[in-house]
Amino acid sequence: MELIFTADTRASRTVISSKAFDKLPSTMQQKLVRSAYLVGAGGVPVPEVGKGSFEISLGPHKLIKEVIVADIEDEALLGYDILMGSGQGPADIILSQNKIVLDGKEIPVFQVGRGKCSKRVTVADDVKISGLTEALLDVYIEREESDDFLMAAEYIVQPSNYFKDKYKLVMASTLVDINKLSTCKVRVLNPMDVEVTLRQKADVGREELIKRIVSVIAEEEPEKVKQKHGQLRNVFEVSSTQTKLHQFMDQPIPDHLKDLYEKSVDDKSQEQQRSVAALLCKFGEAFSKNEWDVGLTNVAEHSIDI
Repeated sequence: MELIFTADTRASRTVISSKAFDKLPSTMQQKLVRSAYLVGAGGVPVPEVGKGSFEISLGPHKLIKEVIVADIEDEALLGYDILMGSGQGPADIILSQNKIVLDGKEIPVFQVGRGKCSKRVTVADDVKISGLTEALLDVYIEREESDDFLMAAEYIVQPSNYFKDKYKLVMASTLVDINKLSTCKVRVLNPMDVEVTLRQKADVGREELIKRIVSVIAEEEPEKVKQKHGQLRNVFEVSSTQTKLHQFMDQPIPDHLKDLYEKSVDDKSQEQQRSVAALLCKFGEAFSKNEWDVGLTNVAEHSIDI
C-alpha cells in the first residue's frame, strides 16, 4: 500500500495515521501494543491506537521499523527515528534537488504547497465545529527569519484548495500580523448540520504578504461588538416565508383572531409573538369571522342523520 510520508524533523517518532492503518489488508495489519505518551507540536496529546513493527519502503531504501499508529491529519509522518539513519549519520534533506539521502541511498521527494510568496496556515489544536455554527479558529502561520525584521508582517489568510476540497466549511479571508502573536484567529463557518473535526496541524489555508495597506477603517471592533460576538455562535437559516412575513410585522391583529393569538403565544418569546402575529395578519382571510360568513353551496349534497 502506498502512503505519502511527510518528512518532519521536529517529530521524534514516525507515525502512521489510523485511517491509513484501517485501509491496510488484514494480512498486513500488525498486532498493535500500547505505546508511549504521544504529544503534538502544541503540547496537546495526540489520540493513539498503538505501535507495531512495519516494513517500510522509501524509494530504494527498505527497512523494518517500529512506528506509532495515531489519529493524525497526514497519512504518515517520517520522524527523526528514521531520518537519523542507521550507521551512516543523519539524512541529508536536499530540497533544491528534491531528494533525501538516507544511509547512502537517494529517496525522491516532492514539495507540496510551497511558493515564494505564500505560507502554510495550520490548525493550532484539535477543534470540533458543530453544525450551523460560526467559530473563531486558532491557527499557526509558517514563519521565516526575514519576518522578524519586518516592521509590520501583515498577511492575508485565505483558505487553501486542500481545505476547500476536504472540508465543507467556509473560511473568511483575514488580515493578520504574525509578529504580534504566536497564533492568529480566522473565522470559519459550518453551514451544514453535521459536526466537523479539524485536527491539529491540518492544512487549512495560505497567506500572502500585503506590501502596502492604503488605509484602515478601524484598528479593532468596538467593545460592544466584541462582547456580542463570542468565540462560537449559532447560524440560523432564514426561509423565504420568514422574509415575506417581515412586511406584516407590527400590523394590528384582526379582531376575530385576537383570541387565537392570545392562546398561541403563551410562553413564547417576543420575537416569536411578532412572528405569530404577522402570520395571522398575512392569512387573516383564511379564518372564518363568524358563523354566517362561510356561505352556501349547491355543488354537492349530503344528508345528516339526526
